[in-house]
Amino acid sequence: MRPKLAVHRRSCVSGDPVISNKTFAYYKKLPTRSSVNYDSENITSQLSSHLFWDVERVKIDLEKNKKWLVQRVLEYGLLKDWLIINKYYGISRIAEIAMQIKDLDEKSLAFISLLSCIPKESFLCYTTKQLRPRHWNF
Repeated sequence: MRPKLAVHRRSCVSGDPVISNKTFAYYKKLPTRSSVNYDSENITSQLSSHLFWDVERVKIDLEKNKKWLVQRVLEYGLLKDWLIINKYYGISRIAEIAMQIKDLDEKSLAFISLLSCIPKESFLCYTTKQLRPRHWNF
C-alpha cells in the first residue's frame, strides 16, 4: 500500500512543516548547511540559470543584492532554488527581506506569508498595492 502524500502547508499553531514524502526525499538529497561553503559564487552557481537572464552570476553579492535575489527566487525560481536560499538565509530572514520588497507578486506574497506565519498585511508590497490601484488586473 502506497503512503499518502501530505498537502504542502505549514501549521502556524505548532510551526511544524507538513511536507509530502516526495518533497522530503528531494530535500534530503541536497547538501547540508555544514557541508557547503557559502560564498557568493558557490550559491549563485547552484541556482537555476534562468534567474540570471539580465545579470552576470559572478557579480551577485548575496548580502548586497539579497532583496533582488529573494524576489527573483520567489517569483521565478524552482523548488531547488527555494531550498538553496532557504538553507542559506533561513525562513525568518527571507520573510524579513520579503517584507521590505515593494513589488512582490500575489502568489509569492501568499507563499511566504503562509510559510512564515506572518499576515499579508505586514508586507510592504501588500500595503503599497492597496495605495496604487491598477487600471487592468491581469
